Amino acid sequence: MTDCELLVLNQGFLHLLETRADLCMILLRILCRRLRQTSKQVENVMFRHLESRVAKALLQLAESVAMHGLQSASVELHVSQRELGKMAGGSRESVNKILQNRHRQGLIGLGKASVLIRDLEALRRLI
Repeated sequence: MTDCELLVLNQGFLHLLETRADLCMILLRILCRRLRQTSKQVENVMFRHLESRVAKALLQLAESVAMHGLQSASVELHVSQRELGKMAGGSRESVNKILQNRHRQGLIGLGKASVLIRDLEALRRLI
């Protein structure tokens, strides 16, 4: 979804981990956190309907905005339907149908590559 950097770990890094237990523990914590996140994603895709996954993805994005100090009754997210589909594990077309339905219900507003969440509590109830 975004640009990234890849690094190759060589034998020197492995030697560093063997000699520095503190670094090993930090790396282990990070890997465990990422494994938990991946497990939650797999669980969501396997056991939740797409409508619930889309609502959850929107709420996670809204919480991310709130963490940056922007809190209000409504939250505008700059995310395309394709990106939202990737986050929720669905096609852009399926996500569009769900968003249109939520728009008709008045829960969200739709713009070009943006979603305005009007009722966070109603979205939470959909999960």
